[in-house]
Formats: sequence, structure tokens, C-alpha cells
Amino acid sequence: MSGLIQGLSSSPFIAGRAFLAAFLLALAARFQWGDFERPPEWFFCDAALWVLGALALAEITADKIPEFRELLLAVDNYVKPTVAFGITLGVFSPEVSSLLEPMVENPSVSQAGLLVGLQSSFGGGLLSVVLAGINAAGTLFLVRTRNTLLGILVESDQDDDSGLAGMTSWMTDIYVVGGIILFVFAPVVAFLLTGFALAAATWVQQEAERREQKVRVPCSACGHKNLTVALKCAKCGSALPEPKKLSFLGTATTSGAVSNLEQHRQSLLQWKRCPDCGTALPKKEFYQDCSSCGLQTFRDVNEAEKYLSRIEGKISQVLLISGALGLVPVLGLVAGVLYYRWSLIPNLRRYLTRTESLGGRWVVRGINFIILWFQPIPLLGALALPAMCLTNYKFYRSRFKAHLEKMRIEAQSGEYPPR
Repeated sequence: MSGLIQGLSSSPFIAGRAFLAAFLLALAARFQWGDFERPPEWFFCDAALWVLGALALAEITADKIPEFRELLLAVDNYVKPTVAFGITLGVFSPEVSSLLEPMVENPSVSQAGLLVGLQSSFGGGLLSVVLAGINAAGTLFLVRTRNTLLGILVESDQDDDSGLAGMTSWMTDIYVVGGIILFVFAPVVAFLLTGFALAAATWVQQEAERREQKVRVPCSACGHKNLTVALKCAKCGSALPEPKKLSFLGTATTSGAVSNLEQHRQSLLQWKRCPDCGTALPKKEFYQDCSSCGLQTFRDVNEAEKYLSRIEGKISQVLLISGALGLVPVLGLVAGVLYYRWSLIPNLRRYLTRTESLGGRWVVRGINFIILWFQPIPLLGALALPAMCLTNYKFYRSRFKAHLEKMRIEAQSGEYPPR
């Protein structure tokens, strides 16, 4: 019976880390940990363990690198349900068949249920496929729910400047390892945990749908539902009354009326949202068209200059606060790094392509690593954080200004804005 319970209990762990879960299950089968019916030998042979181990390591590493995290989110819906289906069919189907064999041999029992009849007719194969399909469907549901939550975080913090995505990644690793241990040695507990995970995911999906409805208001001119933070209707372009402020994560809210429309427009741009309709702009590019209203970001030189000027106006405050935090050992350092990375650097980096920022980012990190050694020294420690902040700021500002200079040249020659 434990194999049947385990077969229905793996979805939350595969939804977290598909290949890590598969690798740990293969190890459990190889060394006969827990209450396993021995699966096919191909699943835990040397070659399979090496392949699964390499895939698990790649999966864990990629989830901690912002450049690859979005790629994982894009393929999760296909990879993880497939892994769940294959593991359930390959590892647990032998035990399902052996579990029902005594029932098939007893006519009075076999006539009592449809599934036992299927077992008798198809030798357990069909029932195994049904079980694998159920587990794959549960995995897909959990993956979509997880990606909905992570998508909000990735959308507002694509480069993980806050460190929240990285922390979530490590917590997922710990959760999967601990879950597989329960899965192997305490299948009933894992089964109950699966039920809880599915119930929680259902609630999250329902809450997400409710929130989506709350943060949209109809246009009085055409009836199109727009985000509450929008300045103009995405469909007809009419001005919308009483737009709301963005949350601290850059998401739409239902409270906090905007008092300065121009500042709100700049705030939308800083969070990489369309400055008219508020729709999130998914690409890491300087020029991109809004998917809702078609507006192009930085469609004129003045808007781009105004955007950069607003960011430049924040640097003195950020340096002052960073310096004050740098006087506090350890905790002040952590808080200071998070502060300038969250409040200043992303405003520039969000509009640079991966190739523009990737190479230089590691150079900046190397310089900052050297500066970091001066932080414990009295007085010099107060200068370490501002120096680190300036290093990052100067690098990304130079990349942004290169775009701006190109815009000026194209505007003079009549080639701007590009289409």
C-alpha cells in the first residue's frame, strides 16, 4: 500500500525540483531505503544516477542565476509534469500491480470495483497510466501556482537585487530534500502533505483571480478593464480618473491615490511598466512596445532624459543612507547593500539587455569584493558601502547614457524613434 500512497504523493516535490526529486528517489531505490518495491533497474543504474545527478545540479544552479531563472519558469509547465508521469509509471507501477493481484484472483472482490476490473483486463498497465496521469496533473497544477507567485517576484525584481528570489530558491532545495525523506520513510505523512499543498494551491489560485479583478477598473468611455495604476485606457486612450500608487514591489494596488501624475508616470517606468496603461514590460530592452496599448518606451529623447535625471537626483540620498548603514558592522552592511541595490540600480538595469549587463556585472562584483574588505575598518567602513554603490551606479549609468546618446544622434538625423 505504501507504493500506491507514494505514487500519489510525489507531485509537490517534483513541482519544486523535478530532477533533484528524481535523483533522490533513484538513490533511495539504489540503496533500498524506505518501503520501496524494487523499480526497474534502469532507474537507479550508474548511468541513470550520473545523468540525474548532473541534471539536478544544473537545475539547482540555474534557479539561482537570474539570467536562467526566467528560462526555467518558461519550461517548468512541460518538464515537471513529464518527469512526474515518468517516475510514477516507472517506479511505482510494479507495486500497484502487485497490490491488486490478490483482488483479481478473488472474483467477489474484483467484481466490486471498476479499477480492479481494468487491472484484470489490461494487466495493470492502464491503471498505472491513470495513476501517472493523476500525479502529472497534480504536478502541473502546483507548478502553475508556484510560478504565479514567483512570477510576481521575478517581474518586480528581475535581477534579484533584493535577494528574495535567491532565498526562495534555497528554501525550495531544503523543502524538496526534506519532502523526499518523508516520501521515502513516512509515505502517509507525505500523502497528507500533498493534500495540504493541493488545497493551499487552490486557495492561492482563487486569491490571485480575486486580486486580478480588484486591481482592474472599467474605462468610462469604452468599458475596457484597466489596471488601477493606469493613466490612460489601454484600448481607447482616454484619461482615467484617480490612478492608484504602485506597491513597494511595483504591483497594482487598490489604495493610495496619485497626487502627481508626472511622478507617477516616472514611477511606472522605473518599475518597467507602460507609462500610459501600466502593463508590465517583460523584455530587458531599451525600446519595447507595450503589449496592451502599443506605446513604445522612451518614444522621445526628452522622456529618456527626464527619466535619467530623476534617477541621478536620488544618488545623494542613497549614498548618505548607505554610508550611515555602513557604520553598523555586518547587519548594516547587509542592509546597505540591499538598500542601494533595490532603490537605485534596478531603475537603470531593467532597460539593459542581458548581454549589456552580464559581463560588466562580474567586473563590478570583483571591484566591490575588494572594497568590502575595508568595511570593518573604522571610518573607512562608512565609505565602503557608498563606494560599492557608486561602482554599480557608474557602470549601469554609462550603459544607459550610451543608449541616450544614440537617441540624440538618431533624433538629429530623423531616424528616431525606431519602429
